[in-house]
Amino acid sequence: MRSWLTCTAVSSSCVGAAHANLAGVNLTGLNLASARLASANLTGADLYSTNLTNVNYLGGTTGSPHYYPNTTLPPGFDPVAKGWTLAPYCNFTGDTTCDVLDINRMFEVGNLRTGVVTSVSTERFDLIDNNIIDAADITEWLSQAATEVGYDTPFSRGDVNLDHDVDTRDLTAMIIGFTSAGGTGKTWSTGDTDGDGDVDSADLTMAIINFTGASNTAAAVPEPSGLLLLVLAVGCLAATRGRSCRS
Repeated sequence: MRSWLTCTAVSSSCVGAAHANLAGVNLTGLNLASARLASANLTGADLYSTNLTNVNYLGGTTGSPHYYPNTTLPPGFDPVAKGWTLAPYCNFTGDTTCDVLDINRMFEVGNLRTGVVTSVSTERFDLIDNNIIDAADITEWLSQAATEVGYDTPFSRGDVNLDHDVDTRDLTAMIIGFTSAGGTGKTWSTGDTDGDGDVDSADLTMAIINFTGASNTAAAVPEPSGLLLLVLAVGCLAATRGRSCRS
């Protein structure tokens, strides 16, 4: 049998994908209304905002794609019974978890401190739905992601490894990634807390304000002197703008 998928650029719609292998394919925002998907393999396909209204033979597809609350399903179709996986909005990477990879993806969109106007390809990062991706969306992601893994309170800015504390490990990672203001290419996992692409004194100050110490019972509680040394290192970096503190 021949696999085929015909889409139009104007409407982002497709008329058929019978027997197609769509495993892992990103179908974000695609209009598949009335398409023919008989025996299509949807394993791991990303169905964020995908329109599946009146899709033909959807019940005959194989595999478990990731669908979202905004995936439009045909009347009467039960994705749970079909074995499909409901993904949270804070997931951007085609799986079902909200982790460092996802918030890094958001930070790669542009300078979130000044705000980035959404486009078709970045709309999913606009978690508060106001057509701009900025600090409010970072805050919302931190809240949604923490809820997804069972925490009652959001992740804090400065929690680089997302283990629900801000401890010396986080601050150490930020010092290693320090660029000073105006640096580029940094994301959450390298210490950028505000999404402006650098790791500067503002990021480090925020982490120190949110410092909790290690809350993970498997981790050692940091010595107060350890935090003091990191604070001194932050002051040194801020004063020298990232140059060696020995110079």
